[in-house]
Amino acid sequence: MDHIVQNELVSDSLVAQFEEIGAVRLQNAFGSQWVQSLQDAIEERISGEGDKDGLRDEFTQAGANGRFVSELFPWRSNPVFKKFLMNSLAAEIAGAFLGASRINLLFDQILVKEPGTNDRTNWHQDLPFWPVSGKQVLTIWLALDNVSAESGAVQFIPGSHMTGKMYRPEHPAAGPDSDFANVDLPRCPDFDKDSNLSETITWDLKPGDCYVFNSRTIHGAAGNSSTTSRRRGYATRWTGDDARFVAGRHVLSLPEDPGLQHGALLDSDLFPVVWNG
Repeated sequence: MDHIVQNELVSDSLVAQFEEIGAVRLQNAFGSQWVQSLQDAIEERISGEGDKDGLRDEFTQAGANGRFVSELFPWRSNPVFKKFLMNSLAAEIAGAFLGASRINLLFDQILVKEPGTNDRTNWHQDLPFWPVSGKQVLTIWLALDNVSAESGAVQFIPGSHMTGKMYRPEHPAAGPDSDFANVDLPRCPDFDKDSNLSETITWDLKPGDCYVFNSRTIHGAAGNSSTTSRRRGYATRWTGDDARFVAGRHVLSLPEDPGLQHGALLDSDLFPVVWNG
């Protein structure tokens, strides 16, 4: 039987691909109303002066072309993002792919690469950056523009989530030797410099399409070499039944202390349960 989500969006074949490759493309996942509202909300966030919450990163150096900007936890202060997280099918989609009976929101993230941005997203795994353990952790990366190789489509290393290998988290602005958790892990291979290391896989996206990928899947992205096309993405991170809180220092900046003990379920105001199967 298929993992039933509205309009049979998540099929057994897609779930099998997700489990084998560690990433899939989900087409027509969210309608134009969601896309438009998120586009408008992102414009408001990234055009605002300053960074009131300390959760915005400007990765492009002063004087360089383009702009690569990220903002974490926008749902905490903007009702548009909160409405999407609580009322769209995103959490249910995560539950279908993870085979989970409950889904917590870990966090959401705005990721924008403007035309002519050279900054790439280095090869990495997500999980070592975050205060969570478990195999049931994934990202739904929603495209709000047409995404292609030219504009910085995300590339994945198929099967890398199943190798058992974990790599050191490297903050783009701080470098590999920063005092974060998991610094004893080896550095992630550079699949751009050595194409013999592994094949890569990617997909073009249209607005409303998504990448869905495991938090252990190695991935990266080039800059946006297009002179006309933006690359606005909205990434939402979700956890399932086996996820537990990991106390300590991490790359991910939290807007508040969730009040959780090491090894506890994530259930809290910061990491709410959004869906129950």
